[in-house]
Amino acid sequence: MPFVVGYGIASIGAMIAYQLSKGKTKKRKYIVWGIALMLAIAPFLSFAIGLTYAVIAENGWAALIM
Repeated sequence: MPFVVGYGIASIGAMIAYQLSKGKTKKRKYIVWGIALMLAIAPFLSFAIGLTYAVIAENGWAALIM
C-alpha cells in the first residue's frame, strides 16, 4: 500500500519538526514548522490522500487529485 508510505513520511516529518522546534523562540518555531510543512508534510500527505481517495472511489483517474 503506497499511501501508507505517504502517511508514514508525513508523520515522521511532523515528529522531527516537533523535536527541532522544542524549546525555541516563537519565530524559530514558525520557521521550522513552515519548512517542515513545505518539504516533508504537505507533499506526502497530499499524495497519500489522493491515493486513498482513488481507492475509495475505485477510479484510477481520481488519483490525479493529488
